[in-house]
Amino acid sequence: QVYTSELANTWGNLASRAIAMIERYCDAVVPAAIQTEVDRADAVELEAYHAAMDGSQGFMLHDGLRRAMASVVRGNEYVQTMQPWALAKSPDTRSALQTTLGTLARSLARQAVMLYPFVPSKAQELWERLGAPGRIEDQRFDSLAKLDATGWRVRKGDPMFPRPATAS
Repeated sequence: QVYTSELANTWGNLASRAIAMIERYCDAVVPAAIQTEVDRADAVELEAYHAAMDGSQGFMLHDGLRRAMASVVRGNEYVQTMQPWALAKSPDTRSALQTTLGTLARSLARQAVMLYPFVPSKAQELWERLGAPGRIEDQRFDSLAKLDATGWRVRKGDPMFPRPATAS
């Protein structure tokens, strides 16, 4: 149930939708984007995540995971609020579209780093699909809030979390 509801439906779907829209509307290149409310909220989550995971107050893995998933939920809410597919219909909203998609790419990159301790291979896979440089495990928390994904070349690929086969 957790695999389907939180990983496949929430994080995997967000990654798939965002990457597909960057491919479709921006020729697979993450556009430059100003910092948004998503970035500011993610910065707060990153700070709380780091406090939960650094061991200074005990390792609070459940709280770290909760903080990471809060960013995922926020990303999905942002997609629904901004509706990039609607922004793409008019040249007048091109700037808003680029800001939306750039924001989503940055947020997904931060989520990949936060979720790396829990699902390392899937986090690395998303990092690579985003076209992010280097290895995910080399990323440092003190630079994540200012992460710039501008120019990264995305690649959608197969679903990150394929649905389990159901018995008929």
